[in-house]
Amino acid sequence: MQGAPTEKIIEVVNQCPTEALTWKWDDKEKNKTVTEADTNHIRFKRPGEFDSPEEDQVLAVDTVEPLKIQVMKDGPILVEGSYLLTQPDGSKITMKGISSFCRCGSSHTLPFCDGTHRKIGVRD
Repeated sequence: MQGAPTEKIIEVVNQCPTEALTWKWDDKEKNKTVTEADTNHIRFKRPGEFDSPEEDQVLAVDTVEPLKIQVMKDGPILVEGSYLLTQPDGSKITMKGISSFCRCGSSHTLPFCDGTHRKIGVRD
């Protein structure tokens, strides 16, 4: 069996507007080189599952822009823009690009959506 090249897979995954598709390198050093263009890298979409960068390496919000927030029918809340997310433990994560937040409460990656709502048939 032959699949697509890694670069093409990353390109397709980066276009997913939810956390249903994310990616990371097996090589920890390569994960340190991801940029904001890698919108669905696990560092940006599921930071709790990614090895936390050193405090001085945490991405900073450079500009203040309005957030775009959209409640998806039968799905997550999409948030687009740059903002600081404060987690329950008080730690802060800089978010950039598009993130999707779970509304059904069944995601395995809370507070982020992982598409579980489709599997369990959530309708609203």
